[in-house]
Amino acid sequence: MKEGSVSVWRDGSRRGGASGAWPWPEYPTLVLAHGRAHAVIGTPGGRRIPTAIAQVIVNLVDRGLGIQDAIAAPRLHAEGPEVLLDERLGLETQEGLRALGHRVVAGERTPCSFNFAQPNGIVVDAEGTLRGGADPFTPATAVGV
Repeated sequence: MKEGSVSVWRDGSRRGGASGAWPWPEYPTLVLAHGRAHAVIGTPGGRRIPTAIAQVIVNLVDRGLGIQDAIAAPRLHAEGPEVLLDERLGLETQEGLRALGHRVVAGERTPCSFNFAQPNGIVVDAEGTLRGGADPFTPATAVGV
């Protein structure tokens, strides 16, 4: 966090920080490639923000997906004893995780569900063109101006 910034902290207060406290990430994440901006990703979603951002980055960088596909891909959220799994991953994935000892809960993805964070992002492609992506389960869209 930069000096002088104020964030929303885990206990719900708005302050500059305290010993043992950590902020909710309420700002976009900048992905750099070779010292230049490659992507920016942001999302609402409280505690589910870090897992959503991390999975979008993995989809972009490791899997080579475009920004829209990286955002729209099925996700999971693991916090505490349960793994919330996007129902689009299917029963085989659910059963595989259960076989490994995980307690799996299927989470639906609809415009009215809030089981997962809802990221949006922009990528700067090799030619310098900005490409946007929006969570397909929210009333959002990416538009160039």
